Amino acid sequence: MGILLGVPLAPSSLPNNQWEDVRIIWRGVDGSTWDLTDPTSGVYLNRDGVEGLHHVDFQEWVQKSPTVPGQQFNGAQAEPRELFFPIEVYNENGSAEWAQQNDQWWKSLSPRAYGEVTVVLPGGRRFTIAARFKPKAGKAFASDPIHDGWAAYGVTLVADAPFFRGLPRAESWKANPAPLPFFEKNGPHLVNIASGHTIGSASFDNPGDEEAWPIWRAFGPLETVEVGLAGMIVDLPVVDAGKVIVIDTDPVDQRLIQYDYVPATPGQAAQFINPVSRTAELTRRDDFAPIPPGQKVKLQLALTGAGSVQVEITPLHWRVL
Repeated sequence: MGILLGVPLAPSSLPNNQWEDVRIIWRGVDGSTWDLTDPTSGVYLNRDGVEGLHHVDFQEWVQKSPTVPGQQFNGAQAEPRELFFPIEVYNENGSAEWAQQNDQWWKSLSPRAYGEVTVVLPGGRRFTIAARFKPKAGKAFASDPIHDGWAAYGVTLVADAPFFRGLPRAESWKANPAPLPFFEKNGPHLVNIASGHTIGSASFDNPGDEEAWPIWRAFGPLETVEVGLAGMIVDLPVVDAGKVIVIDTDPVDQRLIQYDYVPATPGQAAQFINPVSRTAELTRRDDFAPIPPGQKVKLQLALTGAGSVQVEITPLHWRVL
């Protein structure tokens, strides 16, 4: 039996913009993009009833004993995140156009593939999360939506990876045969490191709520490269001039890929082309370490050559609002 939504039969005009300082954007599985907080888009997210932007649920693991008061806490793990979006699909240009727009919206959703929700807050803070559609059978309509040019839907999404991703953040350091000022104003490198010298002042912070596994990039030419933190140091392969090696340290999919590096030019971003796997050369994979949440940690870097090294993380957040 369907659920009858208690809403007006049709809006008398375009919905009022309830979102003044927040933008919520859906990028569908078909590549389409929908600004759900723009009332002129034809697919509008009603502010009342939105779920899933606050704290993720955690499953606690505890142990109890009949001889010990209370319980022993053994850990907590985040559950998959559900998001609920009360959506209005409308079109004032006739039944045929409404039906076409309604079809386009539903083609952006799939229970077997991921789209992406992006939330933009004041000041430019941006959070994204991959989510798939969770269909609910039994939708009932109060009236003929094609005739009215309007329908209200409750759309449930599931984020199997439950943390919101913040904007990636990265810093670079370079090795130089001659002393240079510690701070370099002209990018892309921010800090200079003397050749073959491991400095104690190189540091990096993680503003997220979860540990973040860094991505290291070493730009040639580098004869020797050591990277690490918290005493966990890894020697990387030699990097020739014009090459860059990229190491994703996440143990779920740890890999090392070498690319040809084409530097940025006016009007053209830098390019990584011709990938070649060198993952087999990672002989000490257990020595990589994540950056803890809410902390600034010292990096341990040793470089010999005229190249540079970069570290990047994507902060993971429990909530947006």
